[in-house]
Parts: sequence; C-alpha cells; structure tokens
Amino acid sequence: AEAAFDWTGCFERQFPSDVPIGNCTVNATATCAQAFDGNASTFYPVGVLQVERRLFGALRSIETGPDPSSDAVGISLSGQSAILTRVVLTPHPNVSEWTPPVHVYTPPLAPVNWSLAMVGGRVQGSLDGATWSDLYTIASPPDGHPANATFVLANMTVSSCTAYPYFRYYNPNNATRTYFENTEFGPMEVIETFSLASLAEISFHGVPAGSSSDLSCLADHPDMVLASAPKPGVYQGAANVELWTPLFKCGAFV
Repeated sequence: AEAAFDWTGCFERQFPSDVPIGNCTVNATATCAQAFDGNASTFYPVGVLQVERRLFGALRSIETGPDPSSDAVGISLSGQSAILTRVVLTPHPNVSEWTPPVHVYTPPLAPVNWSLAMVGGRVQGSLDGATWSDLYTIASPPDGHPANATFVLANMTVSSCTAYPYFRYYNPNNATRTYFENTEFGPMEVIETFSLASLAEISFHGVPAGSSSDLSCLADHPDMVLASAPKPGVYQGAANVELWTPLFKCGAFV
C-alpha cells in the first residue's frame, strides 16, 4: 500500500494531488490528473458547456453541459486542513485540442490565447467542497506555456488566512467555436460554448493546520522578515524595525 502523506512539521510542502477534484469532462479522475502529472505537454482539457444548433439562422436546439460554476480543477486533502502559501500554474499549450469537422461552410478555427484567457481565473479554497472562497484572482496575463506563474500568500486575499481541505483553480470565462454539419434539412450550424479553465499544470503549496483557524505554522514561514522602518538614521539613536510576517497579514501576532 502507498504510504500516507506526511503532514508533520511546519515547513512548506507541495500538497498531495492523489485525490483530484473538478468537472473534468467524462472521466474526472483521469482528466483532472493530467494537470498534476508533472508533464507540461499534457493538460486538463476544456469542458463543453453548451451546444446550440441553428438551421438557416433559426434556433433548432440547445443542449447544456456541465454547470459552468463547477468547471474547475483542484485537489482534496482528504480531511486535512492546510494554509495555501503558494500556487504554481502552467498555462494550456497554445495548440488546439479540437479539430472541427470538415465542411465548406465551417470558418477557420480561431486559436485561443491561453495565457490571456487566464485573466479573471481564480485560485479558491473551500471548507466543504461546495462553497468556495477566492484566494487570488489573476489580473494580468502570465507568461505563456511552458513558463510557470507563481502566486504567493503575500498577494492573496484575507480569505487565504483560513486553512482549507479543498483547493481549486476556477475560470469563469468561456469562448465559442462554430462549425457546420450536413443534415437532411440542410447545413446545420453548430455553436459550442466551452470553458477556459484548462491548464497544463497546477500545484498547491502550503503548511498544515489543525483546524480552519489554526495559523501557528505560519510563524515559521520563510516570508517572515525584519526590515528597517524607516531607513536607518532617520531617527537618531532609535531602532525602528517593522516585522512583516504572514501572521501579521492575517491579523495575528506572536
């Protein structure tokens, strides 16, 4: 049997990803795992959220897929609570995983700029796997694949000061692609709406906690620094220092 993950000690560690979660198309475990396999050439694939069919411009049918709010990829820590101190993302490769059916009316496939598509994407934590809190929102495009983008506790929201047993990457954005298929009534236009939550790789890092409010392990986090405040010499004969720690960020003091 595989050894249990070691949560002892307060050092930062990469969280285990053996229990992936998310709405990962047909086989959740297999496709989610592609975002945690250490291989930037594989990726968690896009989810098709809606398929609309039109005949000569008239709507014929709409099929809805997964709930867009659940189209995400993440991990369960199997009951262990932890504070997220760092998350590392690798954008989806700038290639399409989909080839439109050949048809004279099908327009050229518009490539997705996957780095740009990550703007608005959110790193989230949850106490129950159902209700999610935003820990970080991506505000500008990271470098493209295969570069990694790293976001740290110092830049996260105050919600990051809670320990969670679930973490995920969620992207509320989506895009559309259009193709045609022949039917007995004529060429049918098909418009698919798909999620932009796809990633090549993601890893969550942090420190363990005994409960959702246990911040004790942050006291040993390497982001703790002593800095002069203000610069030396401003006040003669006075020692002015500023203690910045993750605990200070979270409103706790040691």
